[in-house]
Amino acid sequence: MSAPTIRATCGRALLALVLCLPALLLAAGPASAHAGLLDSDPADGATLEGAPRQVTLSFNEDIQRPAYVVVRAAGEEVASGEAEVSGPRVTASVPADAAPGEWSVAFRVVSTDGHPVTGELGFTVAEPPAAESTQESTQEPTQEPTGGASAADESSPAAAQPGTAEAEAGLWERHGDHVLVGAALLALAAAVLVLARRSR
Repeated sequence: MSAPTIRATCGRALLALVLCLPALLLAAGPASAHAGLLDSDPADGATLEGAPRQVTLSFNEDIQRPAYVVVRAAGEEVASGEAEVSGPRVTASVPADAAPGEWSVAFRVVSTDGHPVTGELGFTVAEPPAAESTQESTQEPTQEPTGGASAADESSPAAAQPGTAEAEAGLWERHGDHVLVGAALLALAAAVLVLARRSR
């Protein structure tokens, strides 16, 4: 075979390979593709005001059954096992009393080609605000009752004692001299009577 003939044959083979390459790539693409997570609800890294009732994972293709999801709230496992599958969406229910804090979601699903896909995401559930009534009750100042303990203390015997002592002290200051004079006169009269009896 001559050199020009060899070059022409190689050129045609190379041209045929270039023309067939896109078709080969398209045929191999779907077979080698696997499911990938597109979105989640709650979203990865989100902060929520309250605990969600379910976690939904959305993939770029339909997911085979079974699919497994494990949900942990504040380090405690609150949901696990087989999740509900609907086309490209996988949903796991979460109990209403799940604790706030850091949440994590781990999943294992199977692509349409039978390839298993695993992953994990996380979000935060904020602490619920304290009740306003509780805050108001703790902030209200304590009021002393009017006419209560103070009035009772004033009318008690212990409260009346200082006033009685003061009254007695004032009475002695006013009439102390009279009492002393009267006592002296009584003593003098008694002495006179004694002397009169003795003289008889």
